[in-house]
Amino acid sequence: MSEIFLMCSERSGSNLITKIFDAHPNVCGPSPSHLAQIIVPNLWKYGNLKDSWELLSKDTLELFELKNSPWRLTLTEQMVADFAAPGDFPSLLSAIYKKERELHGKQHILLKENQIYSYASYIRRYFPDAKYLYMMRDPRDMASSWKQGYAIRGGVVRAARTWKQDQHGYTAMRHEIGADNVPCFSYESLLQQPQQTLQHACSLLNIDFHPDMLNFHKKQETQSSSSVAIDWRNIGSPLMQNNFNTFEKRLTQDEIKFIEYLCWDEMASLGYTPVFERLSESEFIALEAQLSAVEPYEKPEFMTIPEAERERRGKLHRKITEIRDKPHFIDSKV
Repeated sequence: MSEIFLMCSERSGSNLITKIFDAHPNVCGPSPSHLAQIIVPNLWKYGNLKDSWELLSKDTLELFELKNSPWRLTLTEQMVADFAAPGDFPSLLSAIYKKERELHGKQHILLKENQIYSYASYIRRYFPDAKYLYMMRDPRDMASSWKQGYAIRGGVVRAARTWKQDQHGYTAMRHEIGADNVPCFSYESLLQQPQQTLQHACSLLNIDFHPDMLNFHKKQETQSSSSVAIDWRNIGSPLMQNNFNTFEKRLTQDEIKFIEYLCWDEMASLGYTPVFERLSESEFIALEAQLSAVEPYEKPEFMTIPEAERERRGKLHRKITEIRDKPHFIDSKV
């Protein structure tokens, strides 16, 4: 059995590729649990994990319950106690992943946990046999999708900054692992040459390609996931082969110029060609200020999302904020 960790920015096809692999007979791809992404970078705040285990277990349970789409695993306090000794969070994570995989009757699990490069040393230490999958998308299309997403906060400025940071982190992590061992492909190639792209990725993961992967949208759990989150609705449809290079219709020229200046070098390294001549630094600074001044934090369209989803997202946001803002746990023995 092996964990496969996905290296992919938000709004770049991360949920799509997860569900494509979930349709494989030997791979399950559940929705993000947020457990590694949120808890691992904040473990230091819990102090001695044996002393704070009750609190950490409670946070783990609550965070797991607030994920966007249900897993087959229903995590309980007793399971947490059975899965790992007090203080052993790596074993708890591993046991959760293993149990979900077993409930699907599969050998592997593909995990979407955002920005894993920020806690890569932890993952590599405690999951030494894990595999990785890196997928990127044109930052202009990614930012366009981000801008149009109802639930994701911010717009083009935040999206472009995130994309740039992510590509730095993921490419560095990929080279540390060994680039030849990490499948790397673009969202665009997945849409245009899906079978060839997936066959190559599977071969590097030592998994046989299966044609069911191209029929991911027919799976009942994928259909259910597409209906529980407004920004996931496309995963319930077949691959949209022409869903790229749409940014020219959806972004303003100023937005495109901003993205291209900010991501110029990264775009060149990944094969994405700018539309405009590069701005001067002073022009970019003025444009950044202009766009930042009008960028919304929470979009008006968020209020059109079904109330149940808004409530769940609100609870998740509050829980994540609580964990990130948690004061350092004081060891009672000190």
